[in-house]
Amino acid sequence: MQVPLSPDEAVLRETGANVGRGWSAVRGTLRLTSRRLVFVARDVPDYTIEIPLEEISVAARVYLRGPLGLNNVRSLQLNLRDGTVSTFMVTRPMRWVAALAGAGVSRG
Repeated sequence: MQVPLSPDEAVLRETGANVGRGWSAVRGTLRLTSRRLVFVARDVPDYTIEIPLEEISVAARVYLRGPLGLNNVRSLQLNLRDGTVSTFMVTRPMRWVAALAGAGVSRG
């Protein structure tokens, strides 16, 4: 599913990503645009996460425990202004942190 962009919105970065949902992970695509961060699930119909950039207070790389605590998974963590935290499993999360910093989000 493609997320429509407004005329003044451009895609700045895009890659495959996973997001936790209960005990499982949902595979999809993570897109950074000039106005928001959008996750669109590949295998779960109508599962989309949209976060306007102004709602993100800090972006940081974190390590999450993998299944059974056997490995660490590098991830992108977003602390939102309302106190919630969103985490996306991506390759090279520091590149996402840098891209978000370029869009005006603080680094953590």
